[in-house]
Amino acid sequence: MTRALIADDERLMREQLRARLAEVWPDLEIVAEAKNGIEAVELTERHHPELVFLDIRMPGMTGVDAARQIAQLPTDDDADGWPGCEIVFITAYDQYAVEAFEQGVVDYVLKPAERDRLLVTVERIKKRMAQRSKPDADRTPLATHTPDMQQLLQRLAAQLNPDAPPKLKWIQATVGQQIQMIPVEDILFFISDEKYTRVQTA
Repeated sequence: MTRALIADDERLMREQLRARLAEVWPDLEIVAEAKNGIEAVELTERHHPELVFLDIRMPGMTGVDAARQIAQLPTDDDADGWPGCEIVFITAYDQYAVEAFEQGVVDYVLKPAERDRLLVTVERIKKRMAQRSKPDADRTPLATHTPDMQQLLQRLAAQLNPDAPPKLKWIQATVGQQIQMIPVEDILFFISDEKYTRVQTA
């Protein structure tokens, strides 16, 4: 069974991704969840998952910086045979990151995770893992450890400013009997009365 870790500073986004993964990859075991990049590195070293989902923007340490540290963790004989892990970045609005990811160096998921796009990512990961599990497989390094990946992470790190104040990206609202996440950019205005605040979207 493949083991995975989810790192996102938004609890609802972690829950939503976990639910989507359960749909497209029922056998995937989520061994841990992290609220920031520092926790992601610590939990990866502790649990040795084969797959790590990293929000690209998190407080304290970005997902990019966390990926760079994860790539430097001990592997193989120094880590009970753990070969390292695949990295999947989670991003909501970083167009530069999406363009870089489309080059095929690393996988990504747009927030909120959509089933069809997540399924594409899952199938690519499964294919790579199946190839690496063959007895005669070429023991090439995981993408996390390749020079191309390291160069990409350096470029992404330069684009991000972890010291900037966090930007509100989503509003949680009740629609009927369901709770939905509404992108802030879609909100026109708020209407408030004594008990409730309504959200008007475009």
